[in-house]
This record gives sequence, C-alpha cells and structure tokens, in this order.
Amino acid sequence: MIEKLKTLLLSSGIARILCIPILFIIFISSATIISKLTAKSPELIRINPPVSAKGEVVAIEGNGFGKEQGDQWIEISGVRVSSSSYISWDDNKILFVIPENYEDGLIRVCSRDRQSNMLVFARRENIPEEAKTVNTGNIPVIQSLDASQKEIGKILVISGLNFGITRGNSGVLFTKTQENYSGAVSDKGIPSTPLIMQEETDFGYDFWSDQEIRVRIPDGASSGPIYVKTERGMSSPVNLRIADMPGTKRFENQRLYVISENVDISGITAGNGSKLFLRIPLPVTTASQQNMKIRESSPPPYMENYRGTILHQFENLKTGGSINVNHTIVLTNSDIITTMNVQRIKQYDTSSPVYKTFTEADDLIPAHTEEIKKVLAQIPGAGNQNPYRKAKAIYDWILENIKYRLVTDKNKLPVSSLVSGEGDVYDMTIIFCALARTAGIPALPSAGVIVDMQQETIPHWWAEFYIENFGWVPVDLGMAMGIPYESEHNGIESKVWYFGNIDGNRISFSRGWIHQIPMITNGKTVSTPRSFAFQKVWEESNENLTSYASLWTIPKLIGVY
Repeated sequence: MIEKLKTLLLSSGIARILCIPILFIIFISSATIISKLTAKSPELIRINPPVSAKGEVVAIEGNGFGKEQGDQWIEISGVRVSSSSYISWDDNKILFVIPENYEDGLIRVCSRDRQSNMLVFARRENIPEEAKTVNTGNIPVIQSLDASQKEIGKILVISGLNFGITRGNSGVLFTKTQENYSGAVSDKGIPSTPLIMQEETDFGYDFWSDQEIRVRIPDGASSGPIYVKTERGMSSPVNLRIADMPGTKRFENQRLYVISENVDISGITAGNGSKLFLRIPLPVTTASQQNMKIRESSPPPYMENYRGTILHQFENLKTGGSINVNHTIVLTNSDIITTMNVQRIKQYDTSSPVYKTFTEADDLIPAHTEEIKKVLAQIPGAGNQNPYRKAKAIYDWILENIKYRLVTDKNKLPVSSLVSGEGDVYDMTIIFCALARTAGIPALPSAGVIVDMQQETIPHWWAEFYIENFGWVPVDLGMAMGIPYESEHNGIESKVWYFGNIDGNRISFSRGWIHQIPMITNGKTVSTPRSFAFQKVWEESNENLTSYASLWTIPKLIGVY
C-alpha cells in the first residue's frame, strides 16, 4: 500500500499538490498538541486586595495567564466569573470587577485543560475587617437624631458629618445599664460611663454613609448619651432616651478573662499542593461579653476574624510534619439580671428581621416539625398570648419532663430526648429554642464554656429568647436543673433564678448557627458536633493532604480578674 502511494505521488503532480494542505494540517495539529502538553499551568502569586466588596476592581497577579483571555476564565468557589466582569487580561495580571452574588472562598484561573493554584478570596461584606474611610481630617459630628427617644430594637437615624463612607471598625456607642461598675476597658478619650457598641449581630446596622447612619438600638442600651466613633476619634455626645421598656436589665460583677485556644496537627501524610484550613472559634461580642481582643497568636492567622472564626491556612505540608496553633484572648463578661413587668410586654413586630430570622428553622434548630408541634400542643400555658409567660411554660415543661443524662453519642439528635425523656444540656437548649420558635418566640442557643469554682472550663450551652422593646432574655436549663457544677446560684432557687438571669462565669463562642461555606470545592471537611461553638466546618483540606490527626483542646482559663 505504501509503495503504491509513493508511486502515485511521484507520477502525479495533482496528487503532490493535494498533499500540501494535508501535511500543513498535520503539522499545525502536532504543534498544537505539543504546545498544550508542554504549556505550564498558570500560577497565582497574589490577589490585590485579598478582601473586596462587590463592584470593586481586583487584580490577580502571577504568571502564565496568556496575552489575552481567549477560552480562559476565573473561578471563585467553583463558580465561573461572567465575561462582563473582566477589565483587562495579560500574561502577568488580570483585572476584573467583583460581581454580585459571589461568595468568598478559593479563587483560581482556569482553561479547558489547565488550572492554576488557588488563593483565598474574601468578600468584605462577610467579615468585620477594617475598612478605611475617607480621610477628611475631621472627627465625626452628630447634628441630629430622627427622634429623642426610641425603643430597643428600633431603627435610629443619625445625621451629621465625617462618619466615613464605609463603617469598617467604626460604630455607634450607647449608654449601658450597669451597677457595681468597677471600670471599663476603653480607649483613650471615652467617658467613664459604661458604653456598648452596636455590632453586626441582630441586624445592627441598616445603613452607613458619611452623613447618615441608620442603626438599631442594641440589646442592653439604656437612656443616656450616644456617640459615633471612627478611626479619627469620637463625636460629642447626644442624649437619647430608651422608651417603653417592659422591664429592666442590669450587668453586674464584671470579670476579665484571659483564655487560651490550642490545636495540634500531627501524623501528616501529604503531597505537593496540599492545603489545610483551620477555623478556630472566636468569642462573640454581646451586651454582657465585651472588649474581646486577641493578645497573642502563634502562628499569625490568615484572618483574625473570618465569619466568627480565626482562620489559618497552611500550604505544602510535609509528610511527618506537625503544626501547633495557639491563641491567647482577653475579654470581659458580666452577670445579667432582668426584672420584667409582664403586663407591659407587647406583641412582636412580625416584620422585623430579628423576628423573621429567629422564629424560623435552621441547620441547628428543628422548629415547626410535626414532632415539635405535637409536644408544644401538650405544654400547659404554651398557648398563652403573653410571650414571656409562654416561654416560662416551655422552660418549666422541659425541666419537669426531661431528666439530665450525659450524652456520649455526639451525633444524637436532640429531639430524641422528647421520646426517651433523657438528655443533656445541649439537648434541652436546642429543644427549648425549637419549641419557642414554633410558638412564635424568637430564640437562639449559645455555645461556649462555663468556668467552675475551681477555674476549670467545661463545654456548656444555654439559650436566649427575645422580648419586644426589651431585648434578649437569658435562660440556662442546665444550671437550673443542677448539673454537676458548683455555683453561687445553686440551690432551691436555681430554677427560678436561671429564667431571666445568668451568671458571667462563662464565655460564649457562638450565638446561633455560624453559616459557613467551604473554602475548597470538593474538599474534605471535619465537623465537631456538641462542642463549644455551633459551626459545621472546623477543618478543611484538599485531596493532596492524604491524612493527619487533629487534637482540639477545650479553651483553657489562664487568668480571671
């Protein structure tokens, strides 16, 4: 056959002419295949800035992106960025605009047959990172309030100057009700009057601009001066009266805690390109738990506050290696003492985001299930129209019908305690919140550690329910039933005292479920159920990290003052 083809080519000029385009196609195809086989994958060196908001321009710097985009694209958390977002594309830098509806995670450059390494990308909307304001050289000025009096949980409109175009670490400070006050941890220039800053929790800020702030009156606020605090200083005070409260809330016996969090990683088996993320729970800021600061970190974290956690990223781990992560954290906490005039309690504003969010079921609270509805219908007093009395009826029913028993199966469903009649503090906390939400009472669980009389830390869970124009009311079913823990409030009155009051011998690491999105598409995640924080992802690794062992210790108390 080959000899016949050779003879044909030698004897026919037409055949020789026809072979030219065929040979050219073979040459081009071969060159393309060789080019693809020898081409290097694009390399990401840095993202500038690594924390951005929608609509901002971000630069990806690296190598091997190509002189033009062609059939390449950017992926964020496995989702391709649309073509309209790209500004420019060259071999070492890509400029694009952060589109809406993109979550943070890992970012990479892709083509049909190549993928770059991955770097962490974060949206500013999701983390309380500092955002620089326009530097006008002036301190903030409050010119007016939309009203001289407001209720807890309602929106206050503050008009003025020099608030900054974004909030960042700025905020609004409110007078705080506190007795036996022994001195607040505060910045220079802040008055001696106890103050609390409204946080992002409970939908604290509705709007922030350089000349207007819309802020929700926080839980724990009382009548007195308010301030706007920015990087450049603090405004002069303007008085605000907190109106129509159906009771009082006091914060007493403030303590300063120094705690240590520690994680050990050992037995590592890994290849090139291995990645490991650790999300270490960070104590929350509440009306009673304040002034939280990370004093020491080893090694320094990738982000100090990423969705309520300290985020660590480790790359290219070595087989046989080990990692130790340690943080020292300082904070203050106080007892919460409430008194309630039950007759003055109002019905809920069902249009508020607090009501809508904390009366619905979520990944943690199984509200509105048939099982919960059936139990709620059997509770005497649960049909009461007064939310406070309704919550008390649910509290009393749980204490009377569920006996304390330490749960060893961490995967046990809390609702199974409704059948067995036995459960631990975690079970009763979740059941209380589920029954309350089903009854139309906003409720959320808290997770953390309790500090006993010997200054040992023990994982603990408790609950809170919301009262209109008042704020959150604490409930501790575990302490009420007399779990093995020595407290000044143990005794006959524990059941009464721990409905509406709570001691400050504790540190909270999460209030409600911490929503988390995996950093790595199709990565391996590790959860720690029934632990001192409500979060799904504690560890995350890619396929190049074959195996390792992790040891998380319960946060330890270093000192209390």
